[in-house]
Amino acid sequence: MAESGHDLADACRKCGSYCCTYYALPLDEPEDKNDYDDLRWFLMHEGNYIYIEDGDWYLNVMARCGYLLPSGRCAAYRMRPRICREHGGVEDPCEYYSEYTFEKTFLSPEEIEKHAVAMLGLDRDEVEGWFIHEDEGFWSDGQ
Repeated sequence: MAESGHDLADACRKCGSYCCTYYALPLDEPEDKNDYDDLRWFLMHEGNYIYIEDGDWYLNVMARCGYLLPSGRCAAYRMRPRICREHGGVEDPCEYYSEYTFEKTFLSPEEIEKHAVAMLGLDRDEVEGWFIHEDEGFWSDGQ
């Protein structure tokens, strides 16, 4: 049993070792147009999303651990990193036993663009041409 009082081995079998299929990195809260444009870049990559939790910003990257076996067990268990060893305890509860709810989640560049416009107090005329949209993309045949 882990510190949290839950059987983590049982949880890993039940949830498919979800915690081994992504990682989240802290982000600085965006302050200007360039910061938001950088966030758009992250969201242009498949499987990424940005979320805000307790006022802090994070980039979530969906990337399966190279040591996760098809069985859901860890091939590097005895030498796993500290992050893995501490996951599932009181400070970092297992996702299987937790209900994660984020203040805000951004799944696409367009969502972060809308947020940028609202947070920076801009109107649509002020951001005309700021972001390139699908029909105006770099690779389009239109001039």
